[in-house]
Amino acid sequence: MIACMEFQARAAKRVTFDHRGVQTGERALDWLMFPEELRARLTPILSDYGYRKDDFPDADEFLLSLEYGFRDNPEGVPWALIFFDREYRLGGHLLSIRPNRNLRFGNYSAYNKSAPPSDPSANTAPPLSIVFVFSKFALEVASRSGSLLLAEPWQALRDREEDRHWAVVCSELDVAWVQETEKGDDDLFFKQMREINSE
Repeated sequence: MIACMEFQARAAKRVTFDHRGVQTGERALDWLMFPEELRARLTPILSDYGYRKDDFPDADEFLLSLEYGFRDNPEGVPWALIFFDREYRLGGHLLSIRPNRNLRFGNYSAYNKSAPPSDPSANTAPPLSIVFVFSKFALEVASRSGSLLLAEPWQALRDREEDRHWAVVCSELDVAWVQETEKGDDDLFFKQMREINSE
């Protein structure tokens, strides 16, 4: 069953000084506070990707890795994070239905520092298990494509405020739809990437 919950983003500032006490830099940071419900829902999902309950790495380590990634992101913290029940071979599909770069994706395995890195020479698209939504409008437009990928998350987020931050943990996608849509996703992913790189 799908679940939608709010998470908090608190702005902070990091100031650096040299050995004489002279300020040498200043940088904005975002500190994220995720609800316990999110950790509880992600723990069984993450166990398939090398994360452990009450051990290292765990759901807290995963969420901390996400937080660190947003700190260095010039666009800041996404409006919403969509977590799927597993990694799907649907990265090319997402790229083909998104209206712009305000919808991006990642996967659980990539955030586990103890997992082996993916092999770029394998010529396969990275899996999709997380969608980062930087614009509510981009999610709305992509949901109009008729794709099942974002239909359920859009229903959960459509009435949520744009000045707050949301996390959605999705139900399992329709198996028959996934099997059909995953066919040729590697080719679709690389086709979409060539188009993006030529812009």
